[in-house]
Amino acid sequence: MPSWINDDLFVESAKMLKEQDVQYADMVSYHQMCRWNSGLFYKHPALADMQYYWRVEPKVHFFCDVDYDVFRYMQDNNKTYGFTINLYDSPQSIPTLWPETEKFMAEHPEHLHENNAMRWLTDKDRRPEHNLKANGYSTCHFWSNFEIADMSFWRSKAYEDYFNHLDRAGGFFYERWGDAPVHSIALGLFEDKNRIHWWVIAIVRVSISSTNHSLQVPRHWLPTHPLLQLPQLAQVQGLRHRPPHRRRVLPVQGGLSAQLVQVCRHGLSRPLA
Repeated sequence: MPSWINDDLFVESAKMLKEQDVQYADMVSYHQMCRWNSGLFYKHPALADMQYYWRVEPKVHFFCDVDYDVFRYMQDNNKTYGFTINLYDSPQSIPTLWPETEKFMAEHPEHLHENNAMRWLTDKDRRPEHNLKANGYSTCHFWSNFEIADMSFWRSKAYEDYFNHLDRAGGFFYERWGDAPVHSIALGLFEDKNRIHWWVIAIVRVSISSTNHSLQVPRHWLPTHPLLQLPQLAQVQGLRHRPPHRRRVLPVQGGLSAQLVQVCRHGLSRPLA
């Protein structure tokens, strides 16, 4: 852990989080992983000469073919970040993330992009209890288990300043700030939202819950969020030539959590306009 993190305070904080049923609260390795994925992985020497990356989880399955260069697509279409689905985080895990973000914005207003996604980040209509418990943040975020991104954004002064602010605040350990909400908030504030790309070419299957229930995601549940107001993606490269059954989400069996399916069903079922 970083030198400025108090071990005793971490233990006490973890106990409190665990009492609120926050997953992995007492696992130091999980907190370290979230911090690493938030602001350190792109500094690894092996990535020094790389611009783009595609995060691929263990035991992942893709339910459609990816028969073109996704990195070239990102570059040719001036995209910074690509996601497949967004969902709501546990507000108990991030109660001070948004207040710390507001402090950062007050100190660095120059980093806020004029075409940001503030409305999406602060929405309180769809899940008002989440916004309340997270102190102003909707908790809706890009599911970072699948992400294709341009590391130039993470290496930018805006993101570096933001991550360093959060890191010093201690929430990666005293709470359970994940890389998904951190990435999402940063993209929603500091990047042009038109450079955020919704990939409908592939959906991954990853166990994200400890349950053994099998759930299915019908084809018409498209993982989008209207408040992002991203460009219409009906003409995504590689989709218009695909057979219809490959253009939407195919049935998924396995460890998808009920929360994920709930988000897919309510408010996220149409392309973004």
